Amino acid sequence: MGAVTTVNPKDLKIPSSNLTTALAGQVAGMIAYQRSGQPGQDNASFFVRGVTTFGYKQDPLILIDNVELTATDLARLQVDDIASFSILKDASATSLYGARGANGVILVTTKEGKAGKAKINFRFENSISQATKNLEMADPVSYMELFNEAIMTRDSLGGPRYDQNKINHTKNSDNKFVYPAVDWMSELFKQRTNNQRANLSVSGGGEVARYYVAGAFNRDNGILKVSPVNNFNNNVRLDNYQLRSNVNINLTKTTEMVVRLSGNFDEYTGPVTQDASFGTDLYSLVMHTSPVDFPAFFLPDSSTVFDKHILFGNKLLETGQLGTNPYAQLMRGYKNFSRSRMSAQVEMTQNLSFITKGLNFRGMVTTNRYSFFDVTRQYNPFYYQVGDYDRQKDEYRLVWLNNKPGEATEYLDFNSGKGISPRSFTCRACWITTAHSAIIPSAAPS
Repeated sequence: MGAVTTVNPKDLKIPSSNLTTALAGQVAGMIAYQRSGQPGQDNASFFVRGVTTFGYKQDPLILIDNVELTATDLARLQVDDIASFSILKDASATSLYGARGANGVILVTTKEGKAGKAKINFRFENSISQATKNLEMADPVSYMELFNEAIMTRDSLGGPRYDQNKINHTKNSDNKFVYPAVDWMSELFKQRTNNQRANLSVSGGGEVARYYVAGAFNRDNGILKVSPVNNFNNNVRLDNYQLRSNVNINLTKTTEMVVRLSGNFDEYTGPVTQDASFGTDLYSLVMHTSPVDFPAFFLPDSSTVFDKHILFGNKLLETGQLGTNPYAQLMRGYKNFSRSRMSAQVEMTQNLSFITKGLNFRGMVTTNRYSFFDVTRQYNPFYYQVGDYDRQKDEYRLVWLNNKPGEATEYLDFNSGKGISPRSFTCRACWITTAHSAIIPSAAPS
C-alpha cells in the first residue's frame, strides 16, 4: 500500500489568502518554507520527497480536478472550495504517474453540489499582517563612531570619515537636512497592514442536476508608506477575484457529465525597483544605505521654492556616480499587471457494468487560457545636496546633482510589457476497472 496522506480542508484555513503557506506542519515528511511575505511573491516552497543531489528544484506534480496546474494556481485556490486534499509520497503511490510523479503528487478535488435545497455559505475575514521580526539597527551617532573606529582599526594612518563636528551636531538634533539622521526603515515601511478575504458559495440541485457555484475576493496590502506628494499609490496591493462553477448532470441512469468552469484574476500594483520581488529590493536598500549621508528629501530653499518635483537627497560617490536613495526608489513610479487564468472542463463517466461488473469509462476534455499584461510608469528623480549653510540664519542652499539633460524628469513615462495570452488544450481518457485493479491513463495535449 502506498504512502498517501489526506489533509482535512478545515486544517488549511489560516489567516492567509495563499494556500501553500498552510501546508507546513500538515504532512509528515513535507518540507515547506516561505521566502517572502510580499503579496504576489508569497508562495511557499515545499518538497514532498525531499531534495536530491540531481537538482534543488523538486516541485511535485499538482493535479486539481485531474488537471495539471502550477504552484501559483494551487496558492490561489480557495480553501472553502476544496472537497479533498491528498498527497502521494512514495514510489508505489505515485507509480501511476511515472516520471512526472517522481517528486510526489498533490491531488485536489473541488466541491460538487448535492441534491437538496440550496445552501448558501458566506465567509468574511479581516486580518492584520506585520513582520515577525525586524533587524535592530545602530543609531546614527553610533553608526558614525563605529564607522570611524572600523577605519582606524584597518588603517591606523587613515582619517575618520565623519568629523567630530558632524557627530556633535547630529547628536544635538540640529538641522535635520544639513545633519541628517534618517531612519530609512520608518521612512519606507509601516508597522502593519490590513488584508481582507470574502467567499460566497451556493450549492444544491435535484436528482438530475446538481450545482456548486462560488465566488471569492482577496485583497492583500503591502506595508510600504505612500506619500501624499505623489498623485499615485505605489504601495504593494494584490486584488484577486475568483469564480467557480461545478455542475453534475445525469444524462442517463448510467451516464454522468460534469462541467467545471473557473476563473482566476489578479490585479497587482507595486513600486518600480530592479528586483522582481519589489519589497525585498527596497528592504535591501534600507539595510545598505547610510543614515547620515543625506536626507530622504529636502524642503525647498529660495531657489527651488517654485519647483513642482520632490527634492530628493543624495551625494556623489568617490566613483563620481550618485548614491542610492531608497525613498526616491520607492517614490519614482509604480507598476501594474493583470493576470488571469480561465479554465473549462467537461468530464464524462459511463458505467459499463453491463459488459463487466465494476467497469467504467471516463473521458475528460479541458482547456486553459492564460493572459498577462503589465504597465510601468515612472519618472527620473531630481537629486540635491547641501551646497552652503548659514548657521546664523539656519538656511541652506541646495546644489542640483543630476542636472544633465534627461537625467531628471517631472513626468511619468509609459512602458508596456510584453503581454502573453497562450492557450492550452488537453484531452485525457482512462479506463477504470475494479475487477482487474488497473488504471490506464493517456493524455494528448495540443
